[in-house]
Amino acid sequence: MPKLWSYKRTVLACGLVAMVALACEAQEFPPQPGPPVGPPIGPALGPPLGPPPIGAMPNYPPPPSQPPSPEMPYPGFVSQPGPMPPGFVPPPGLMPQPGEMPPPAAPALPELAPATDAPGPSPAAKGDDAGQWGDMMGFGEFGGRGGMGGFGGMHPFDSLRYGEIWFPNVPVRGQATQFEMVGEDLSFSHPLWTDPLDALSITGGVRNRMIQSDALLPDTGQPFPADLWNVNLGLRYMRLLDNGWTTGGGVSIGSASDHPFAGIREMFFGLNAMLRIPQGEHNAWLFTVMYAPTSELNFPVPGVAYSYNPSPEFHANIGLPLMVSWRPTEQWQFQASYMLLRTVHVKATWRFAPQLSAFAAYDYCNEAYSLLDRPEDNDRLFMYDQRVSLGLQSAFTRHWTASLSAGYVFSRYAFEGTSSTSSSEFDRLDFGNGPFMAVTLAARY
Repeated sequence: MPKLWSYKRTVLACGLVAMVALACEAQEFPPQPGPPVGPPIGPALGPPLGPPPIGAMPNYPPPPSQPPSPEMPYPGFVSQPGPMPPGFVPPPGLMPQPGEMPPPAAPALPELAPATDAPGPSPAAKGDDAGQWGDMMGFGEFGGRGGMGGFGGMHPFDSLRYGEIWFPNVPVRGQATQFEMVGEDLSFSHPLWTDPLDALSITGGVRNRMIQSDALLPDTGQPFPADLWNVNLGLRYMRLLDNGWTTGGGVSIGSASDHPFAGIREMFFGLNAMLRIPQGEHNAWLFTVMYAPTSELNFPVPGVAYSYNPSPEFHANIGLPLMVSWRPTEQWQFQASYMLLRTVHVKATWRFAPQLSAFAAYDYCNEAYSLLDRPEDNDRLFMYDQRVSLGLQSAFTRHWTASLSAGYVFSRYAFEGTSSTSSSEFDRLDFGNGPFMAVTLAARY
């Protein structure tokens, strides 16, 4: 086996050992003070200062004082980087959750770490700009991870995430060979410019899939690629209008291929746009247009959803994309999300220590790549799988979080085609079921 492959296994094994040690230590961290848990109040957190309020959520009374959960401190918090209004960041020990919308390379792992300490908002300010973290989701990729981040918001923050996942050897159906894969994902978000009415951020990421297999694509006879890459860079902009509406969008450029940036044929250009219209104190209408060439649907997809926020414990986007978050108690959190066509995330989290939680998750994941030697320009290599996982996650410092998980992957296959529909597929390979392990480190400042 190549030295590089052995090295990857060594790195993953060391990372898993380190995560176990950090998770054990996290149980002894004393609870740290912070602002009381409140309703979803911004694509990432808190009320803006100065501009007219967006007015999506009421001034809910603060819940009983209790250390916040290390994952999803407020209903509707999603993994995509979003805004952070000045003067408010989450208390120490919070660990937002990915979930991935889009699904992450490793299912149900944290995307962002806790931010630095800052004064919390006053109770009277809680309703300003509320509801946005949950309802302004990461529309840009919607499952295909095409290189566009979420919409973000008026006050974005710095974030960094690195994850690694290992799928051991499984048989390839109909061929006398095995299939093994190690995946790495690195993503970031950085605010370039922000004021009370406007925000501009840069986002980017690198994804690599290292594959050890002698499998052949059955129709074209080509070897299955040994390396797959997705490298992307993007900009996103948000604007708070005088009438309280919020508008924004993003653009991205990148390459998802076995030979990234080999030519214009191997590059992609994506975009999204959003309009948010508050409805009373609680809710809002969301209108979106999303185009990500490496998603399942490689054409512009409109979306309409109603953001429903009846209480700080429950948040739902009813429409497309669909998302529900429910916290029945301070220890339990349930999440579910769906986007066309086959992007699903379901997760239950139990916080059993101030900065340590356990989770169980189900994910239906997909990726797409434009191979250099493909029969037609519009053909792409699609990869699908379903995963169930169990894991631990911990906010072990004020800025950093860690997570490890293990699980079982099934219904795993790959094919080429112009779209994800079965009528256009060829070069299909089916892989055996098997275990996987994943580890993630993330930071937010």
